[in-house]
Amino acid sequence: MQLSIPTDDLVVGAPLDLAMPLVAVLIGCVVTVAVLIALAVVLSKPRRPRASAPVRGVHRTSTGKAVWHERIDAIVQDHARGSIDRDEAMIRLAAVARDYASAASGRDLSSQTLTDLHRQRSDASQRDGFNLLRQTIGALYPAEFADPSVNDAARGIDVAHAAEWVSALVERWR
Repeated sequence: MQLSIPTDDLVVGAPLDLAMPLVAVLIGCVVTVAVLIALAVVLSKPRRPRASAPVRGVHRTSTGKAVWHERIDAIVQDHARGSIDRDEAMIRLAAVARDYASAASGRDLSSQTLTDLHRQRSDASQRDGFNLLRQTIGALYPAEFADPSVNDAARGIDVAHAAEWVSALVERWR
């Protein structure tokens, strides 16, 4: 059984003109790509921290360097009075150095080892500060952890010198 359709009724229409819709779609695609590229460029830039209400306290740079020097001086005075021994003074001075660097950099460096600090990446504006921190902690490590009776480097460091190193860190951090 074969089905046949009469072709006498068929009318050939005018050809479809798709040029204008295709041009509109092409222009829309180009505009969309341009917007996406602009967004990618804008969103890939590092974000600047928003200005917020100043935070106050000992562990913030907004209180000034005097607070840090007072902490350092208090450790030296406690050691001179005999309230803390040399090892405790070194541990506290290293903590002040890490606390100050944490406040100045905006990163928590309180438990960073010297190896962690060497791995720490810093932007160009804080590179000198991080180098000073590495040097200060590196100088304090023998005094903080080594036995002075066995280790010459640990024996050669006293609390006053260590306090000067931490004070220099506070003064020279940029």
